[in-house]
Amino acid sequence: MSFETWSRIRRQLAVLHVGLLPGLLFLGLITGGRLTGAFQLLEWRALDAFLHSHTPEAIDDRILLVGIDEQAIRAAGTYPIPDQQLVSLLQILQNHQPRVIGVDLFRDLPVEPGHLELATALREMDNVIGIERVLPPLVAPPPSLPTDRIGFVDALLDEDGRQRRGLLGTQTDQGFRFSLALLLAKAYLAAEDIPLSNGLQDPSTMRFGSAELPRIRSNFGGYIGANAGGGDMQTLLNFRQGSHAFRDVTLQDILSGNFDPEWVRDRIILIATP
Repeated sequence: MSFETWSRIRRQLAVLHVGLLPGLLFLGLITGGRLTGAFQLLEWRALDAFLHSHTPEAIDDRILLVGIDEQAIRAAGTYPIPDQQLVSLLQILQNHQPRVIGVDLFRDLPVEPGHLELATALREMDNVIGIERVLPPLVAPPPSLPTDRIGFVDALLDEDGRQRRGLLGTQTDQGFRFSLALLLAKAYLAAEDIPLSNGLQDPSTMRFGSAELPRIRSNFGGYIGANAGGGDMQTLLNFRQGSHAFRDVTLQDILSGNFDPEWVRDRIILIATP
């Protein structure tokens, strides 16, 4: 090899050395940061920005929200509202044939007057689902409800205090439990002949018909070492965009008849505090 050829090769290697090492170093830092979760918060915020950039969506009229607001609390004179008032609300709603009703109110203890009437109503109205908490601090469900009509309402918060994940199912000492949201969807879709079953591509997840819910695992998307193991079924939430994502009325609207019965008929009704 001639001296001139060798010199040319050395010059090319020098150029490659100068350009390659910084590139490899940068790639190593990015890869290391990704694997250790150093960029996790940035990836979460990027996800937030992406979801908020969606075009506002029209009202989903399959769901009616019944809010127990300050006016209802003042009218009742106490909070939580008495069991008797909740019974009256459920009876009016049932008269208009809702498909399923979710009572997102803790009723592990009596709120007199009307506790016996509420226990009877919850037991006999087989399209009503109550709530519990299965993660600390635990809150028991209404004692008169069977376990297949009890959904948990525990929320999973990320390290920055925001909710991006939904816990749909979890293993407890009393067996596997489903969330309120999942049970409401299950009841609604069952009437459309869309059953809930295990996934096909991932048997550990859930699916409705052919729609398989993507399950969050320990290292999923922007999550590194997420607490998604054990018997948990978690999925990313896609919050509906728009100032009025769902139709909503108040407790007083229902009690006074100030609503369209078609808002209730064959719909998902969710009773909750705003």
